[in-house]
Amino acid sequence: MDALVVIAAALTVLTAGLALLYIMAFSQARARFSRRMAELSASGESLKPSGDWRHFTTPLERTRWGQKVQEVLRLADLDISPSVFWSARLLLIGVFYAALGQILGLTVSVNLVASVLGAYLAVRFYLRSRQDHYIATFDTQMPEVALLMSNSLRAGLSVLQAMEVVAERVERPAGREVDRTAREIRLGKSLNDALLGMLERLPSEELRMMVTTILIQRVAGGNLAHALSVMSEAISARFKLRDEVRTMTAEARYSGVILVVIPFVVLGLLNRLMEGAVGAFLGNPIGWVVGGLFVGVLILGFTLINRVSRVQV
Repeated sequence: MDALVVIAAALTVLTAGLALLYIMAFSQARARFSRRMAELSASGESLKPSGDWRHFTTPLERTRWGQKVQEVLRLADLDISPSVFWSARLLLIGVFYAALGQILGLTVSVNLVASVLGAYLAVRFYLRSRQDHYIATFDTQMPEVALLMSNSLRAGLSVLQAMEVVAERVERPAGREVDRTAREIRLGKSLNDALLGMLERLPSEELRMMVTTILIQRVAGGNLAHALSVMSEAISARFKLRDEVRTMTAEARYSGVILVVIPFVVLGLLNRLMEGAVGAFLGNPIGWVVGGLFVGVLILGFTLINRVSRVQV
């Protein structure tokens, strides 16, 4: 009980500290917004008002670590600041703590460790799934991007002007990423460095093909418009084959998910039928060893199934 009181007090102090930081940041938010608008007005970048709770900022955003988190959130297509993101993680830990305590009846220390671990894995899985979806959506737009750039080059436009046409006509995420790269070029970055930076931000095989084609054509010469047109057709054919492969391997992929979910559902039902069984099991050191082996076997099985069902196209 004493440990629970200490944890509750610590969470209360932490929440109050975050609230104080938010209030301090809010007093400076509109001034920062005005300065940022003045700096980027020429580039055409749109900024949302800082009064939106999703964009509350703290000194965390100015650190290298905060900028790294911001880039991760951008790739996951989450329009929130790192401070809001970490506040949500703390809230998720509290939700896990309450849920696990109610369902499994764990002790305070075991529940706290399980809550932190569960929240970490849940956030990691959520970010990874959103990033994969962002990249997959970007990939599906690559045939349109390549074809539009090819037509623009045939019309006599430069590579930069063709990228601006793509940024204007293609929806996000491709339009957004190409627009960012075009703005970097207009602000003085070389075309090679801007394209390589875009490739570093987006681990896309289709984008790698297009960037490589553009860079080689700039050095060796040739008909870039024709090369992009042919590449657009090749990417479209590749996507059709990839969809067929994903359909054939869908059963194996979902079997891996079921393999992980079912044991925990059974544990929850067992604890309901025999109240306190899971808590008593984890209260013994041998239970921790068996539980660790159990989780390890689940991870190994899930990994093996995913590797077997993953076919590179």
